[in-house]
Amino acid sequence: MVLLGLLLSLSPPPNSAIFDRIVAHAKAGRWRQKRIGERTILVAREFLGIPYVGHTLDADPSSEKCVIRLDGLDCVTFYETSFAFARILGSAKSPSFNDLINSVTNLRYRGGKLADYTSRLYYTTDWMLDNTRRGNVEVVSSEIGVFEESTRPINFMTTHAKLYPALVGNPSFVPVLARLETQLTSQVRLFVPKAKVKAFQTQLKSGDIVGICTDVPGLDCSHTGLIVVEKGEPRFFHASSDGKKVLIGPVISEYLDKHAKATGLMVVRPEN
Repeated sequence: MVLLGLLLSLSPPPNSAIFDRIVAHAKAGRWRQKRIGERTILVAREFLGIPYVGHTLDADPSSEKCVIRLDGLDCVTFYETSFAFARILGSAKSPSFNDLINSVTNLRYRGGKLADYTSRLYYTTDWMLDNTRRGNVEVVSSEIGVFEESTRPINFMTTHAKLYPALVGNPSFVPVLARLETQLTSQVRLFVPKAKVKAFQTQLKSGDIVGICTDVPGLDCSHTGLIVVEKGEPRFFHASSDGKKVLIGPVISEYLDKHAKATGLMVVRPEN
């Protein structure tokens, strides 16, 4: 038992072991030469079967830190970490975990700057708009003719503040977020209505980041993930709370059809 305990104490922590494995695979496979969307999917495949674990970013509601957990992911941290990892694999010859922290920070926080709880990009719309403005992603062309503009109010967090420990402990954050929600509601927000996704999905590429629009009051999207094109079909690649792990699901239009509250799709494409 003493020897077992010693061996366990010498084992690398999960983050370190998974990080080193992905970097090694990237070097061996020359991922750096691939386009950013393809690199994102190669990283995402490394997470297949990883458990779905929610609320990892809010383990300590008293302070805001750039938390990264590679051995347990939710729908947002799955696509965000995959994309952030893909970025450093393309820019750094010898990526470090600190590089990953900086890359995630750049994607996760408004303007790429971590300040306090209110600086995090909670809503999918906010994440997509902010990262589009900074050139990290681009909106897939709206000239295809299937996009519509959403005018639904976005205010779920402030109208359900009691669900968020950080807001309960810091009530002064609520009016700050309310102002941000008002600004976000006023933005032009394009989405593909559910009935038009099947015709639109031929335009999707591996690595595209998607938000599943919902009719839940106050919310823009209820789920997120990536697109992976397999045998010509754009499948939904996500951390599934139902499946309790990271998995590749059905074709995206079929996924939407199976979920009554889903109303459509928001999509952006990694740029760099």
